[in-house]
Amino acid sequence: MEYELLSAAAEVMATRTVAIDAAVRERSDPQPVILGAGLDARAWRMPELAGIAVFEVDHPASQAEKRERLGERKALADIHFVPVDFGKDSLGAALIAAGHDETRPTTWIWEGVVPYLTPAEVAETVTEVAKRSPASSRLIITYPTPDRRYRYGRKAMELLLTLSGRPNPMAREPQRSSWTPEAMAALLSEHGFTVASDRDLGSIARAEGIEGKRLSSRVDGQLVIADRA
Repeated sequence: MEYELLSAAAEVMATRTVAIDAAVRERSDPQPVILGAGLDARAWRMPELAGIAVFEVDHPASQAEKRERLGERKALADIHFVPVDFGKDSLGAALIAAGHDETRPTTWIWEGVVPYLTPAEVAETVTEVAKRSPASSRLIITYPTPDRRYRYGRKAMELLLTLSGRPNPMAREPQRSSWTPEAMAALLSEHGFTVASDRDLGSIARAEGIEGKRLSSRVDGQLVIADRA
């Protein structure tokens, strides 16, 4: 059971990584800001970001764990850790303190976070992002759509884990929101972003030649790229 969950997660993450990396590479001066960075390693592994300021925004405890795991590994990029307790701290104020330049185009990466936020929290974050996004900025978001198969599959998995007496790795990650592509496009348009592409993970995987037996069950996962003219 645990193996199946990990395998499914790995296939999803591989697809997202390939697509997001490509979207970042399209910007000549990206000034990336990674929201809810977690263990994101782009600042360490992407040569295109060498010497470029990269801002990683996450909870202080998560950042402390990441820095401990990294040890003495040096980033290729000019890494800036931006500690933010979402819901309590101001994203804008934290980025100002970290040296983010709001007059320069920014490439925002918001990967794997939206499902765990309420619609109001998602809208609030997009508002803050828009305030610091001049022309030529880019916003990359992964988000779930309202897919019954996924919801039923998740419930079935939770039941099986409970009946087998195994811990449920999803218990601490309740899904709080899902979006149709139309609703997401409307939210982004309201804040000055125009959708350049919005594709499901399954179609991205097929286009990129990424093999995976479980991606067909993740057609509810979308990746949207939106730009500011």
